[in-house]
Amino acid sequence: PSTTCDLCAHRWLFVVSTGGRTGSTTLVDMLSSHPKIHLAGENTNAIEAGMMFWLSIANKSNRMHEKNTHAIHPGQILCDLQQWFADIVIPRQMTPNAVIGF
Repeated sequence: PSTTCDLCAHRWLFVVSTGGRTGSTTLVDMLSSHPKIHLAGENTNAIEAGMMFWLSIANKSNRMHEKNTHAIHPGQILCDLQQWFADIVIPRQMTPNAVIGF
């Protein structure tokens, strides 16, 4: 089966920092001041949780495939994860074609 969403429907931006006192909060604040950029800032490890979920599902899907049972389609999981991240980030009234992220 194919995915049920367009994984490229949103333009994403992720600011990655190696730790405290790097200026990442200032950078996120400056980028978010642009009317077409919506960044959530601190994400309370949402990216790590999403990755752990993805790895767990991928592992289960591989085992299901080996047993010739109905495997979970990875594209659908990506759609679900993207929607989960979008729900965290997207403001109620977002500018069309805005960039979203953390």
